[in-house]
Amino acid sequence: MLETTFVYQCFDAQGNLLYVGMTSSCERRMKQHEMYSPWYKNMSNYTAESFSERHTAARHERKLIKTLLPMHNKSGWKSVKMTLKGDTPGIQETRAEIQRRFLERIASFFNLANQSQLARVMNETAPVISRWMNGRMEISGTAIIHTHEITGWSIAEIKQELGLSSYDGSNNG
Repeated sequence: MLETTFVYQCFDAQGNLLYVGMTSSCERRMKQHEMYSPWYKNMSNYTAESFSERHTAARHERKLIKTLLPMHNKSGWKSVKMTLKGDTPGIQETRAEIQRRFLERIASFFNLANQSQLARVMNETAPVISRWMNGRMEISGTAIIHTHEITGWSIAEIKQELGLSSYDGSNNG
């Protein structure tokens, strides 16, 4: 008997994509996320597409992760580069450059003098801030939400600045 495989996308209440995954049982997988995934508490709904062949589902899942860069899929960040919006097409930044600029914006917003102060504001350790600055670790979804809460910047604006969503001039997140 052929088992159906699902590729699912989890969204928050604002429609931001939190996570993309693959499973043979959406119900079972959502229960697992509820128990073990910190981002689950922010999930409002999910959609699922069914596939009759697992390898086709896996290919589709990888494509969604690479193109949509969900907040909580680690593999979507492995080789991310983005074209600067409004600048010369083809000019690209590395994850480290994108994250450094973003963290420097937060530091400037709060008039912080060093990474230690930034770590306190972000509720993180100084080594984590350093890893973010150097691109050795992606800025977590929790940190994105925290940034939204402490600065008032929209999630859509934060995602755009971090290259996590394509910008089309709308406010769709």
